[in-house]
Amino acid sequence: MKSLGLLALALALALGSCSSDNPKAADAAVVHDSKVIDAKVFDAHVDSPPLLPDALTDVETVVCPTTPDAIVGSTNGNFTSYTVPSTTIAVGQIVQFAMATEHNVFPNAGQDPGLHVGFGVTLCKKFTVPGTYTLKCSAHLFMGTVTVTN
Repeated sequence: MKSLGLLALALALALGSCSSDNPKAADAAVVHDSKVIDAKVFDAHVDSPPLLPDALTDVETVVCPTTPDAIVGSTNGNFTSYTVPSTTIAVGQIVQFAMATEHNVFPNAGQDPGLHVGFGVTLCKKFTVPGTYTLKCSAHLFMGTVTVTN
C-alpha cells in the first residue's frame, strides 16, 4: 500500500515537472530559442512580436464581419503561397486572414507590426492608410500583398 502511495506521488511530481501544453508559460531557464518580454517567455516561432497599440498602427485588429471585404487564407501542406497571394481593398476595408496551423502572417521587415496573425488563427484586420502591405509566412517565407487604395 505504501509503494502505491509513493508511485502516485512520483507520478504527480513527474507530471507537474513536465512543461505545460502552452509553451508560452514555460520557465525562461528551460526554454530555448525564445524571447523574454515583460518577464514572460514567448516562443519565437509561435507568438507574435510585441505590438504597438492599434492607435499607433495603420492596421487594426477588428471583429470579423459576416462578409469581410477580402479573405486571405492558407492550407496545410501547401508551403508555397497564401490562397489569395495578393488582394486590393479601399482604405477602411477589412481583410479576414484565416491561417492553417502550419502558416502565419508576419509583416515584412519595416512594415506595420499590426499586420500579424498567428499560426492556426483567424483574425480580421482593418487597413486605415493607403499603401502596399507585404506579408509573409515566417515558417516558409512565401509572401503576399494587400494593396490599399484611397
